[in-house]
Amino acid sequence: MKLMTTLMTVLSILVISPTIQAQPLTWDGKLTFWKRTAEANGRVSTLPVQIGNSQPVHFEISDPTSADPVFVRIEITGEKSRADIWAFRIAKPNEPEYTILQIRLFSLAGDLIAECSRYEAPAPRLPVGSCGGRSGTEVLGLTLSY
Repeated sequence: MKLMTTLMTVLSILVISPTIQAQPLTWDGKLTFWKRTAEANGRVSTLPVQIGNSQPVHFEISDPTSADPVFVRIEITGEKSRADIWAFRIAKPNEPEYTILQIRLFSLAGDLIAECSRYEAPAPRLPVGSCGGRSGTEVLGLTLSY
């Protein structure tokens, strides 16, 4: 029990310490667009197929100096869709800091296909995952990975 209390204290110092939070949060990874066929009944009939080459992504989010969120935005256009990605860093007084990764996926015509969000504790690595939605007879999406 004493070891667990000590570990939790060390962990809380590492996560909440102002000296740790005062540094920019940097995430590097790659974005891969993909597609798959959707049947008329809404069922997905194929596994995702990559569209084009994966593209590097880089986020550097400065330390919040107030309760207002700090954010960066990147936009990447693929062969069939466009991703608008926002990364927020939020530090409210007397609350643990957290990050939000919000992805909006649009068709090239500008129609919203999907909107996905992740809420995470600050981490040194990019939150990974996929986001996709139906566009006509296809499901279009993207994956963020390392």
